[in-house]
Amino acid sequence: MFKSLLIFIFMVAILFLLGCAEDAKDFPSSAAVEQTSLFVANMATLSVINLEAGTIENNVFGLGNAPNDMTFAGDLLIVVNSLSNDLNFFRVTQGNALLPYGVVKLGQYDNPWAAASDGEGHLLITNMMQNSVSVLSLESREIEQRLPAGVAPEPVIVAGEYAYVGNTAYDFNSYTYQDGSIWKYDLNTWEVVDSLLVGTNPQDIAMDPLGRFHVVCTGDYGNVAGKVYVVEPEALSVVMVIEIGGTPNRVAFAPDSTAYLSAGGWGMLGSPHGVVLRYRSDTGEVLRGWEAPVQVGLGAIDIAVADSGRVFVCCFDDNRIDELHADTVCASFIVGTGPCAILARE
Repeated sequence: MFKSLLIFIFMVAILFLLGCAEDAKDFPSSAAVEQTSLFVANMATLSVINLEAGTIENNVFGLGNAPNDMTFAGDLLIVVNSLSNDLNFFRVTQGNALLPYGVVKLGQYDNPWAAASDGEGHLLITNMMQNSVSVLSLESREIEQRLPAGVAPEPVIVAGEYAYVGNTAYDFNSYTYQDGSIWKYDLNTWEVVDSLLVGTNPQDIAMDPLGRFHVVCTGDYGNVAGKVYVVEPEALSVVMVIEIGGTPNRVAFAPDSTAYLSAGGWGMLGSPHGVVLRYRSDTGEVLRGWEAPVQVGLGAIDIAVADSGRVFVCCFDDNRIDELHADTVCASFIVGTGPCAILARE
């Protein structure tokens, strides 16, 4: 399960095929990055795209196995590696040099999924296999405590003095999903202060320009189709439910109030192309649903919108990043093997 059970199995198989080939590479002690960059976490290496020049530096540094998420905490770029159970730290200097800044080992069976900074020196990490959230001190690089979560937590987001964690409620014994939920944590006490039931398999939470959460509920990859729950975070209440269909995974917002969803499309399942869905983030109007999706490279696993409004799709199967202009791929960037996550910096 790498953003889905089917993908996760596929990733494990890829890792066995790759072996230690990437580990044997000699990586530099630092790399130059531009102010406007797109960071790409491949299966075992980091790529950087210069968004101004359109140039690519591939396999800049090594990563752990199966990076699932990236986040910034000040000048630190942090990569969450799900299968090797660790974090890669990099620091961006004032002179725009990217420096490796160490590896933090986590629990052997944590399967860390996503991370978010609280802005106060802590990193919150969801542990999908352990039904918990780790609180890491960014200063000491030590886990200060582990918070209880729901079943199989994945996304996490921080807003104000609260953190919100999405629980997919996947039962590894019966291979079924129960009711998905959002848990709200007080960052001052680390206690759960509220919760909300949402749709099946919530895998992403992002805040729209109106300050509302969009909770992407992927569905069960079978009978239950994808939905987006728009949630008011303070009251933790559902504003509306968008029946988007398909298997949406991650969401990003453009300045024109358009929300973009990466929604899979996998070559191993016979799909002819990858899939991106679109809807209005303010009204919930579906613009390109599952019946008429935007076509991109195979395996649309992640999506990002730069501050300039440029939209980028991470296409795992085709080892590339596609840039979208409206409903058309206007550029493609060939990156490392199996790009898994992307993060824009401007």
